[in-house]
Amino acid sequence: MQQPNKVDVSDRMNIPFSENVTLEHLDRRFSYYSSKGDNKQSLVLDFSKSEFIEPSCLIYLISLLINRTRNDRETILKLPRLKKVRDFLRSWSFPDTIKNTTGLSFWAIVTEEDRSYFGENPSLNEQTYAGKLFNHYGKWERILQNYLPILELCNTGDSFNVGRALTEANRWKREVISSVLEKHLYGPHGFFASRIVFEAIMNAVRHPNASIILTTSCLRIDKGQNKGQMAITWWDDGKSMIDTLREVLNNGNALTRGAINIIDKYRLVCEYIDGNKTEPVILTSDLIPDKTISDLHLLLAATFPGITCDLKGETHVPSPETAANPILSSPGMGLYLLINAACNVYHGSVSFRTKGYFMEIKPAKSDSYGYEVNARYYSSAQFLGNMLTVNLPLQKTDEI
Repeated sequence: MQQPNKVDVSDRMNIPFSENVTLEHLDRRFSYYSSKGDNKQSLVLDFSKSEFIEPSCLIYLISLLINRTRNDRETILKLPRLKKVRDFLRSWSFPDTIKNTTGLSFWAIVTEEDRSYFGENPSLNEQTYAGKLFNHYGKWERILQNYLPILELCNTGDSFNVGRALTEANRWKREVISSVLEKHLYGPHGFFASRIVFEAIMNAVRHPNASIILTTSCLRIDKGQNKGQMAITWWDDGKSMIDTLREVLNNGNALTRGAINIIDKYRLVCEYIDGNKTEPVILTSDLIPDKTISDLHLLLAATFPGITCDLKGETHVPSPETAANPILSSPGMGLYLLINAACNVYHGSVSFRTKGYFMEIKPAKSDSYGYEVNARYYSSAQFLGNMLTVNLPLQKTDEI
């Protein structure tokens, strides 16, 4: 790909970001500005004041760059003034991943004044994260080097197969990371690889037209408060989950072979770009979607047990840990198992970003239903592909 022809600076839409850039902040900010201006014009994403950028934001930005470049729209990044944040971008492989996925050099997509930052680390010792990433070989340093930066699981021209999904799941079973998960996660750490990592990758690879799959992770430790958080994100550039399921329904086919005897209740609220919210609605997991179902309800239904666009199981592969169970290993159980593990075993949450929707699922605070679902709808900010993020609280963070 090539960066589209440059336009006059005065014609660019500038989106400034705050000191603390989380995935929610980035998504809301971009979507708000998209609703106010012409999303086809040149765009400057201004992170000059940012002092912290959540790693999942890097995946979001890459998906945005890929989408805009494919549609001949110029996108410019204004880099953080704080050097340690620029070093974070380097350490998490952000510039290299942009080059590999878009064909654009990092030099080509930053402002002219920011190009002075290139070459600011003539030696590794001058990079903020260098000591941890390259010079030491303790457990924490190996986790930083091997598990947190952006990883390209699949790229254009690759033939992705189940073996690679198993390899990635097994990577999270290695002692260097499993010992940390065992110590700090709420619940048995073994479920993380088999019911979260494996199912997330298999979900991504089954999306039609997916040629790129990226993942990144973040471990945030606050020893002073004896707590922390782990977040892991997967993104693919395939067809939206919503459109994939909608096509099956429009062709007169079913998305389930019949109700599975697993009934959960979900309390759903949707927020719009103007801040208005829908009244709460309760949906149950025995819902059988038909052509009349809304896109939002269809997105939620994609996580229900037994819902799948592949009833014959032609692309279905269960994890080795669930293969012996006839219900858990059946088609349409992958996302259900992932959400059940993240929310009910580890007390965390799962979020999706696809098409015009963001949707977060977390354990309910009420006994009247099992899950709370908070959604946002952005009519003007159509997201490329599918992003899935799992956020898990950490406990007993006195030591790694």
